[in-house]
Amino acid sequence: MTHDEKIVEAVARAMYRGVPRNKPWDLLSPEFIEQYRKIARAAITAFQAEAWQDISTAPKDGTPVLLYCPQGDGNLGSTFRVTEGSWYTDEGGTTEYRDEGGRWIGQDDRDYWEGWISFDGGFSEDTMMPTRWMPKPLPPAPKATP
Repeated sequence: MTHDEKIVEAVARAMYRGVPRNKPWDLLSPEFIEQYRKIARAAITAFQAEAWQDISTAPKDGTPVLLYCPQGDGNLGSTFRVTEGSWYTDEGGTTEYRDEGGRWIGQDDRDYWEGWISFDGGFSEDTMMPTRWMPKPLPPAPKATP
């Protein structure tokens, strides 16, 4: 069973648990089980089609999300990129650096900046900005111990 088929099976069984029934899953006819799997595949496909939302609807409060960039990562042959990231705002200003004795040794001056950042290396503002986003998936449920 492939990874995708494991998901289909889990969704089909969950849908069956959600309706009144008399028989356990394992006692259903193969045809009936296949009908539930077919419905599960359709539900998964519909979810996947709607999961990616326009970037204009993404949270801009620093919440980590999955970002989709259709231009790839800039490497030859790269067609798209999916990465984790968030909206970032830097108010700008001056940061002074001092040595252990408190003497001034330099400073950085930054302009105001806001935009999408990826947690694995950043985007190029000119060519690789995300166009779609989705919430991060939930972590796996802990396995029940017997």
